Amino acid sequence: MDILAALQTLPAIHREALTLFYFEDMPVAEMALALDVAPGTVLSRLDRARDALRRRMQPTAAAAEPSARVLEFPAAVNRSTRDE
Repeated sequence: MDILAALQTLPAIHREALTLFYFEDMPVAEMALALDVAPGTVLSRLDRARDALRRRMQPTAAAAEPSARVLEFPAAVNRSTRDE
């Protein structure tokens, strides 16, 4: 049930790609024809959809990761340091 709930939060193009591939067992070539896109586009959508679904299924892991923003300094600080 968690997977279905997470799947519903994905953008339609990603949800559609995952549904056709995993639930309908449709090969990439057939998906490309059905969606009127190139096979490479199908593969990209599947990759992005899997990543998004993985992130949604592991919310505590994402929250526990330190944010890169914590390490960033305002531009004014970087400028003054470089000028010295």
